[in-house]
Amino acid sequence: MARTLRIVFVSLLLGSWAPAMSWALNTYTWTGASPGHVFTDPTSWSPARSSPRTDDILVFPALGESLVSGIGNQTVAQVVIASGGVYRFSSASPGTVTLTIAGDAGTDFDIDSGAVLTVTGSNAVQISLANLATGRIAGDVHMEGS
Repeated sequence: MARTLRIVFVSLLLGSWAPAMSWALNTYTWTGASPGHVFTDPTSWSPARSSPRTDDILVFPALGESLVSGIGNQTVAQVVIASGGVYRFSSASPGTVTLTIAGDAGTDFDIDSGAVLTVTGSNAVQISLANLATGRIAGDVHMEGS
């Protein structure tokens, strides 16, 4: 009986650390360092985002105005645009591409107060929140097309 309780306790304890471990292992911060500021280029992220996963958390910090080009069909856990960040998302792919926010612990699509997201260009970029994913827009969102 005591052994069973210890196993259950250890399982619960490790399970409570899982969200923090997920945050630390799969969080990528936009640097825009790649030529053309390409979303899929690993060098646009810190650390380098070489193997995109559906549980990745993408953070766009306050860098001033920054282009994020080449967005394609992809699923991530969260997208966070920090206060002071001004981002222009665009796609070079013909037709509509979808950036799906699958969800994780906390707010999943978060545009902080003082942040600006503009979806722009002649090719459509759709941002979709999966079932049970949450969103908060305290900043500005603009849709532009040509």
